Amino acid sequence: MGTAYKAEFLGAIPGGDHLMVVADEVHEIGSNENSKALTIIAGKKLGLSATPVRYSDPIGTQKIIDYFGPIVQPPFTLVDAIESGRLVKYEYLPQAIRFTAEESEQWEIATKDISREFARSKRDDSGSPIPSARLQNMLIQRARIAKKAEAKVPYAIKTIVENYSEGESWLIYCEDQFQLSEIKEELETQGFSPCEFHTKMEGDAAASFG
Repeated sequence: MGTAYKAEFLGAIPGGDHLMVVADEVHEIGSNENSKALTIIAGKKLGLSATPVRYSDPIGTQKIIDYFGPIVQPPFTLVDAIESGRLVKYEYLPQAIRFTAEESEQWEIATKDISREFARSKRDDSGSPIPSARLQNMLIQRARIAKKAEAKVPYAIKTIVENYSEGESWLIYCEDQFQLSEIKEELETQGFSPCEFHTKMEGDAAASFG
């Protein structure tokens, strides 16, 4: 996706009915930057994703649907994929993380601001609110409070220390480079030798996991 929206790439695509566009993790193409790729003219289009609806971004979601068409029904769920032998079985063990007092206050303030902006939103013909770009940004900023909650780092370290076995390979997904650095430093103090990767690093991303 990091190349598909760039002008030089789009300018080199000979669009037309002969072309088929396939977008994996299609929810990512709904962002302001990535959605530039939706200008590609193609006869056939296929968007793939377990989560095609973008969180707190109805406008981005609509861009995807307008280009690729409606979500194919019935949905093929994770349960369906596991039962059909198409997906490796796994355990999903969510854990509640508590905010600090400061994070709780930030969340409460953000929620009040969102409520006021939501009340001012324009309505469509059916009376449903039309989220403004400002409201979408406010929702994204509030979500980041939870994604970067201070308690997440020590919980991640605790989980690894208590469950990791020699020879295993683990992937730890972080919200940003700052959170990644925190976890990496903490793991190193525990005697681990983690490798880091993020999209701003030089080199071929595919080769990093080859």
